[in-house]
Amino acid sequence: MLGLTLIATAVTAAKLSIQPSNTVTGPEGAFFSLDIHVGDVTDLYALQFDLNYDSTILTVERVTDGIPRTDDHFFIPGLINAGKVTYTANTLLGSVSGISGEATVAQLNFQALELGTTPITLDNVVLLDSNGTELATTLENANVIIAVPTMVGDLDEHAGCTYNNSIAIDPDSKPIERPSCFQGHISVSGNTGKNMLAKPDDYIEISYSIWINENYIGKSGQVLILAQHQQGKNQNFFFRDEQLNWHPWDKQIGSLKAAQTITSFPTVLELDVYAGKGFLSEGEFKIYVGYRPDDGNIIYTSDPVRLFVSD
Repeated sequence: MLGLTLIATAVTAAKLSIQPSNTVTGPEGAFFSLDIHVGDVTDLYALQFDLNYDSTILTVERVTDGIPRTDDHFFIPGLINAGKVTYTANTLLGSVSGISGEATVAQLNFQALELGTTPITLDNVVLLDSNGTELATTLENANVIIAVPTMVGDLDEHAGCTYNNSIAIDPDSKPIERPSCFQGHISVSGNTGKNMLAKPDDYIEISYSIWINENYIGKSGQVLILAQHQQGKNQNFFFRDEQLNWHPWDKQIGSLKAAQTITSFPTVLELDVYAGKGFLSEGEFKIYVGYRPDDGNIIYTSDPVRLFVSD
């Protein structure tokens, strides 16, 4: 008798997900972005998907390519309709092997319309390998909450601001209590808001009003300005110096240079962050500002303005 042993090889399904899976933003008018991310994939050559959302809560501003721009792939942003984006697709070109591992394949920029909650769901998903064979795929959807930002803590009446949206740390990066209020604005070609869309050639102005903690009014110190840049899965940080130049930042507190030296902090510090055409590059920017009194503590905003730059 001939015995045959059959060994089954488990095939891991690719995972197409919306990231982050849970987003809380707001209020109405706020802009934010979500990534379409593929993981646990082998030989991904092409894909397509639709996306569903509640059009009374959100609107899609644009859909952009997530794969680094090269000549070996072709991206179709799809059709944007109320509550649905259809036929978004991305494919490699030529006789090449597909993507293995993980990658961000698209990014969607949204604007909040109303307070509320909406699921963001994937639909009509097809993933193909380099032989044209459909890949088994699991889906991970997302949830978005549009809400009025939570105001925590109190500030003295001298500040003229009734909420604390700051984070404070000591020179050893340990959290401390130093309530401050930050209010940022972005102006793009005359339109102003906290979260804005811009094209690379738009004229952009970014400013902040900082209600200084009462312990530091009249004291000396420094102003700090940071930009967090996100494009697909790539994330970089920059700081601005006193000559208005931007430099890469390694996220080490000791290497963070001042954007401005203050001899005497006023009650409210009006700060011009940027004015001009052609920001750092395309992508999403979060602009943080803060101040570092001479005692070495750092107080910075927990609620940065956001700028989405894209053609």
